[in-house]
Amino acid sequence: MEAPRVTFRQASFIEASISNLQMKLIGASVFVAAILFFFLGTLRPTIIALTAIPVSILMTALVFKYFGLSINTMTLGGLAIAIGGR
Repeated sequence: MEAPRVTFRQASFIEASISNLQMKLIGASVFVAAILFFFLGTLRPTIIALTAIPVSILMTALVFKYFGLSINTMTLGGLAIAIGGR
């Protein structure tokens, strides 16, 4: 008997997707930082804005985990509205 030959491996598609996503996130982060710097004009407010949003989302995730809640589409939408309303 011969060992079965793997012709379709989903892991390779998932690895490629994750790699692609990482590159897109890096590019988007640099673009957002440049736009923030352009509109704010100085480095200090740019750094504050770049760190405030991720820290607030991280803290929300920690509070959700503490209370046993999950992040679903409705909570993500609420977070987007809350962050956008600043």
